[in-house]
Order: sequence, then C-alpha cells, then structure tokens
Amino acid sequence: MTAIPPGKSGKASRRIRLDDLAKACDVSIATVSRALSGAPGVRPELVEKIQRKAQEFRYALPSTLAGQRLLILASRAAMEDYARSQFTLNVMQGIEERARLLQAEVITEAITSTEQERQALATAATDPRVAGLLFLTLDDEDMLTAARSFRKPVVLVNGDDPLMQLSSVAPSNRAAASMATDYLMRLGHRRILFLSRRGRRTIERRAEGWRDRMSAGGAPFDPGLQVDVAD
Repeated sequence: MTAIPPGKSGKASRRIRLDDLAKACDVSIATVSRALSGAPGVRPELVEKIQRKAQEFRYALPSTLAGQRLLILASRAAMEDYARSQFTLNVMQGIEERARLLQAEVITEAITSTEQERQALATAATDPRVAGLLFLTLDDEDMLTAARSFRKPVVLVNGDDPLMQLSSVAPSNRAAASMATDYLMRLGHRRILFLSRRGRRTIERRAEGWRDRMSAGGAPFDPGLQVDVAD
C-alpha cells in the first residue's frame, strides 16, 4: 500500500495514516512518530522531510504551538536588511515556513528603542497566545538583559548572548571568516584587509576568524589591517 496524496479537490481519498507517511518517506512508523512528536533520535533533515510530507498529505501534525503566536522582535537594522539583504529575507521566510508546519502564527514587530522593546515584552508576557519570542539582530545589552528575565522561551536569531543564558541560532561566523581568509591566502595574498563595524557581535566573530588565520603559525599580526567603517 502506498500513501495517497490529496486529489484535485484538496481532500485525500481516505484518511492518511502513519504507515502511509512511513512508506512515502521510506522510514519506519516509529521514526515517523518520533519526528512528528518532537521526540529525540531523528536527524533534523529527516524530521523536516517527514513533516513536509505530512503537510503535503494534509496529515494533522501534533503541535504544542498550534493556534499560538511566535513574536519576532526585530531591530531597525534587521528590518533594513530584510529589504535589501537576501540573507535576512531567507531567515524570515524560513521562520514563517516552519511556523506554518507547526500551525502557529508569526507576528513581527520592529523595535526602535529600549522602551518599546520593554513594552513589547510586558505585553507578550501576559498574552496567553504568545508561546515565545525570537529576537532578530539585536545586540543591545539593555534588550538582552530584559530578555534574560522573560519567562517564556526566547531565541536569538543571527546573534548571541555573551552570558550564554539565551539560546541562539546563527551562522558560524568565525569559521566562515577563517575559511575565507584561508582561500585568499591560497591565492597568494598575505596582507588581507578586514572591514569591520564595531559593536556587532556577529562581525566580531568574523574578525576573530580572520585574526586566527592571519596570525596562524606565529606570523606577526598587523592590527592596522582591521579598518572600522561607519553605517
């Protein structure tokens, strides 16, 4: 028996079961069950594949977030990047896509001041529909301090918490900058300029990766090669 996807009417010809999803994804029923329930032991890429197939077949996904809201607090810089940067655009699209799979609603609020951020946190704390917060490109210490005492789940997106009290998801900026510097060195370059913007931890991580490679093997490091640029 094979899984039966929805027909043209948008409805399946019969109710889809776990074994249908298992056969469609070429995995065991137990694996499908763990992937849909959020239990450990299933590779992230396989979880995503199974959840996508479940959505395609209109299988009711169990989700503790169904009907709830995820609040994104985005800095002014993040909203500017959203308009001009494919990276931030893809991040936002990924968040929205995952929320759809979890049957949750995403609310984005642009934050331009610490006071506005505190007000947003106070409102979210008392709103039973808000399941958690995502902070997008926020490096302000006052904002992080307020977030650390927030009683609902908080995840930093493309950022980090120096005190490691908040969870975060970000590219490996240090390793990426190290790899980029290695690449230029393989081309024969030895004086490699790093354009930096002080105050952004993601950029500081990149500067660390660049310095790692520039001083590898005990080579003298020239701090004059790091140049700060304004906005």
